Amino acid sequence: KELYTVETIFEDPEVAEYLRSQRIQSIVQTALMPGAVIFSLPSRLFEHQSEAFKLVIDQIGPVVG
Repeated sequence: KELYTVETIFEDPEVAEYLRSQRIQSIVQTALMPGAVIFSLPSRLFEHQSEAFKLVIDQIGPVVG
């Protein structure tokens, strides 16, 4: 059986971050109760994570849990 070495020539930072967040989301999702929702928002849209929390609360209501 041959072993292959993978060498990354170019990697878009945004795509890499998106793929990483998808893997993390998958792991976290399995630990959550049924019916739970996970939001994925680009960090560049907010100066601080509290702004994202406020946006979610303003748009859909208080977070439960």
